Amino acid sequence: MVVDAAPHLLSMLQALLGPGQLQDIDTEFQHLPDLGAHAHGLISLDYMHDKGETGVTFKLSRCLETSKPAGYAINGAFVERHLEPSKLHDII
Repeated sequence: MVVDAAPHLLSMLQALLGPGQLQDIDTEFQHLPDLGAHAHGLISLDYMHDKGETGVTFKLSRCLETSKPAGYAINGAFVERHLEPSKLHDII
């Protein structure tokens, strides 16, 4: 999950805030064997950049859907991306 999703987070941070460094990285992952493929993760970090420091929380959930949902929040304003499976062939 981290390998697939983290580059999107880093790209967004760099686009919004410019180059920076990650500090104080804390991770928490939970695998729930009784739920099959379900796993959850939380990564918290500080992004240090020219304008200061930005606190980041990165939540991950394994999803068995072909069109994986994704969402982003900045200062509490949340948006979610959703792709209709019937439309995926138009994008690919």
